Amino acid sequence: MPKFSYRPYQPEDAEKLCRLQAAVFGITRTPEYWRWKYRANPAGNDNTWVAEDAETDSIVGMNGLVPIRVGVYGEQVIAYQSLDIAVLEEYRRYFVHFEIARRQDSGDCAFVFAFGEAVTVKVSTALMGYVAVGPTPRVVKPLSLQPFVPPRWRGLARFADPVFRLVTRPRSTSPPSGATIGRVDRFDERYDRLWREEAKRHPLAVWRDSAYLNWRYLDTPEEGYEAYGMEREGQVLGFSVLRRVAVDGRPRGRILELAAAEDDPVITRALLSHAVSRFTERRLETAAAWIFAADPRWSAMKDLGFISRPRAGRQMVVRTENGVVPTEMTATPDNWRISWGDSVDD
Repeated sequence: MPKFSYRPYQPEDAEKLCRLQAAVFGITRTPEYWRWKYRANPAGNDNTWVAEDAETDSIVGMNGLVPIRVGVYGEQVIAYQSLDIAVLEEYRRYFVHFEIARRQDSGDCAFVFAFGEAVTVKVSTALMGYVAVGPTPRVVKPLSLQPFVPPRWRGLARFADPVFRLVTRPRSTSPPSGATIGRVDRFDERYDRLWREEAKRHPLAVWRDSAYLNWRYLDTPEEGYEAYGMEREGQVLGFSVLRRVAVDGRPRGRILELAAAEDDPVITRALLSHAVSRFTERRLETAAAWIFAADPRWSAMKDLGFISRPRAGRQMVVRTENGVVPTEMTATPDNWRISWGDSVDD
C-alpha cells in the first residue's frame, strides 16, 4: 500500500494540481488558474487539501473548498463551495477522497455546497452528511437546429438555420427609456449599491458585489467572458455576464449572471434579449442558464423561448456546518437565487 501524506494545498503545488486534473479529467489548467481560484478570492484563501504519494512525490488526490460570501436576506455569511474533487484511478481503492474529507475542517462556515455529478452526489448524501437541494436547474433556448438532429443531417440543418432563427426569434425588448446596455471592463461601487438592495430580497444568494464579480469573471486567467451593464444617467439598473463555450466541439452560449434592479421585468427581458442577440450574432447553437422555477426571472425566460432541461444526474447539495443557517432553509430550492456562474467550475 502506498504511503500517503495528507495536507493543505500550498501555492507551490500548482504544477502538480495541473498534472492531476489533466490525468483525471483531461482538463488543461495553468498554475495561474489555481493561484487565482484559491488565493486571490475576495472571500479569503481556500481550504483545499491534497493527498501526496510519498514514494513518487506526486499529488494523487485533492478536494477543493473555496470560500464564498452568501447573503441570507442581505446579511453576509461565509460558505464553502466543494469542487475540484479528483483522485487518480489507481488510488481510488485506498479511499483517498474520504481520507482527505475526514481531515478537512470547514471551520466557522455556515454551510458547504456543491454542484455534483451522479456518483459524487450519491456518495456525498449517503456518507458525508450532504442533503440534496435538487437537480441543477438548467434552462435552454435553441438557436440552431444542428444540436437536435442526427450528425448526417447537420449540413442540411445548417442551411435551414436562418429560417429557424427567424421563426423562433423572440420580440426584441429595448431597455427602459434613457437606458443603454454597454460592455463592462470593471465592476465598480455602483454595482455594490445595486447588489446590497437586491440581496435583501433573496433568502439565499451568492454575494455579487464588485469584488466578487471582478474576481470571478474579469480577473480569471480563463478566457471568453463578456460582462454587460445597463445604465441610465450613471445609475446601474442591471448586468449580465455571458460566455461562449465548446461542448463536445459544438459552440454554445451561457448566461452566467443576470441581475435587474427589483427584478424589473422590462430590465430582465432587455438583458435577456441582448444576450440572445449576442449569441445569435456569434452563431452559437444554444443559450443556456441556471434558474429555479420560483425565481421571478423565469417568467421572462419562458417568454423568450427558454425551456427547462436539467442535466441528468447533476445536482446541488448542501451540508450545514454551524447551525447559523438551518438545513431546512438551504435545502429548499425556492430559497436560492442561483446562476450558472455560482459554480466556480463553469
